[in-house]
Order: sequence, then C-alpha cells, then structure tokens
Amino acid sequence: MFYLTKKNAFTLLLGSSFLATGGGPPYNVQRKMYKSLFNKKTRIQVREAKEFPSHACLVTSYGVGDASKIHITPSLVRSAFKEYEQLAQTHIQGIIPGELGAEILALQAASAAKLPVVDSDLVGGRSAPEIQMDVFSVYNLPLTPLLGASVNKKSVFLSGQFSPKEIEGMLRSFFKENGGDGLLIGYPIRAGAYGRVGIQGTLSRAMRIGEHLARKDLRGLAEKFDMKIIGAERVREVNLESREGFLKGWIMLERSKIWVKNEHIALWQGAKKIVEAPDGIVLLDGACNPIHNGSIRKYRGRKVIIAAFNALGYWKDRRNKKLWLSAFR
Repeated sequence: MFYLTKKNAFTLLLGSSFLATGGGPPYNVQRKMYKSLFNKKTRIQVREAKEFPSHACLVTSYGVGDASKIHITPSLVRSAFKEYEQLAQTHIQGIIPGELGAEILALQAASAAKLPVVDSDLVGGRSAPEIQMDVFSVYNLPLTPLLGASVNKKSVFLSGQFSPKEIEGMLRSFFKENGGDGLLIGYPIRAGAYGRVGIQGTLSRAMRIGEHLARKDLRGLAEKFDMKIIGAERVREVNLESREGFLKGWIMLERSKIWVKNEHIALWQGAKKIVEAPDGIVLLDGACNPIHNGSIRKYRGRKVIIAAFNALGYWKDRRNKKLWLSAFR
C-alpha cells in the first residue's frame, strides 16, 4: 500500500505515459488534470488487490468523452456511485483503473468518492485502442451491472449479458445525446477474484519506470524491466488521420515504420515485423519524455528513441493475443 500525493503523482504520470505506447489522453492534458487534482492536498491510497477483504466489491470508473473537455464534478461522482450501489445492491470499496495512460480518470473518481485505487489496471500494464482488450474479455467476466451517468443528470443502467462492443455502442450514443460526456461505473468484481485474474502492481511498476525516465536512465530502465532500446531514428513522415473513431495510420522513420491505431501497434524494419501488440512500442524524445501520437508531427525531421517492452501476464498466451487482431486493421 502507498499513497499518491503531489510529491510523487507526476512520477506515475511519466511512467504511465511511457506504457501508454503513444495513446491515452495527451500528456499536456493529463498534466493539467493531475495538477488540478493534486494541488488540492489530495492523497489517494493505492492498494494491492490482496489488501482488500476478499469479498470487497471493486469496480472500474472513468470519464467518458473528450478528456480535455470532461465536466465531471465531485458531486456527479458521489451521486453516480450512490445510484450504482442502490441499483446494483452492492457496496463499492475500491476502483480499478481502466488502462495505463488514462489512470487520471480513475484517480479523479477515487478522490471524489473517497475510495482507494487498486494497484492494477484492466488492460494489464499498458493502454489499448478497443474495449475488448482487457482482463474481463480474457476471462469472459460480466461487465454489468454498469451505470452511465451524464453531466446533464441523466443516467442509464445496464444489467444482464452484454458484449463489450454492445456496451460501447449504447453508451457512446447515450453520452452523445446527453451533454457529450459523463461517468461510467461498472466491471464489478470481488477483490479475491480480481487478485487471481488481474495483473497486479502495474501502477507501482509505472512509478518505478517514471523514476528512471526522470533520471534519463534508459540503460537502467532496460535492464530492470526487461525492455529493449531499439535505436534512434529520424521521423520522416507522419500519415495519421482520424477514422472510424480512431487515430490510424503510419509513422515512417529512417529504417522503421510503426502502425498506429491510437496506440503503437506494430513496428517493422524493412519487411520484417519485429514488435507487435500486446508487446509495447514507445517513442521518446531526446529528454526521455514519451511522445504522444497526437504530437508526433512536431518531430518530423528530428531523431526519436525507439524502445520496446514485453507484455505481461495473460498477454503472453497466444490465445489471448488474438483479442488484439482487430488493432492491426
């Protein structure tokens, strides 16, 4: 167990931005959100799943909508959590971040609801472009009961068997028609069960990675976290466009090219694919700062560092890697 405070929160942001592999909300947007949250003497407890009672109900909660324009207030969070507990007939005791690179959304909810955050994330130590790429799909776990609470004080509650794609489609329409953004609460699971299936320690791992990046210690980072520094190359062309709800296309470097679907999905050198998701591909600037795909165009003509890391836990299983196939299209 540890606490996130103003003193260490930005170390988490740096490490999680690395593990987001070019995706998630833009770094400058997240930094403003972190600053706003932790300037208020915020202290958020982070616990391992095993530190909760085994029967404790854990949920995922995050904002839905453009991260730079989300209008979620503490009062909306508190009212949504109260409504969820009443409708689902449960008592929430902790929040699991949905993915790294967007954990600020869970931290905001945790602060408003005065709940601890689980030292884990649903995607398993990185971010992902599509809703089915997480531990709940790996183990075929129910996503409901689930609540969507909009900023205009309307809500929708789902129970029963829904696929991730069905939920995404319904909630996207609901929020579009009701103020544009709001809060999602769902993916309920008991702490004992989550301790058996979830990849644990991913927030604390991100913090340790952030410490190395802050010191510009790429060699130590590679050694301690089984990562590879592939090299440094100039960015030649950036052919990314927003299509079908994703930022998709190619980043062309001197000797390599990267396929992007929000995140970096695959890295080729010549005709050979050398890294592919769920393994991670990261671009860093000369100061060892992770580069978000929303700002990669600024680096045309400049050298960037290419790094890669191995996927964790259940993503090493060939059957589970199939959940990522749609990311290559």
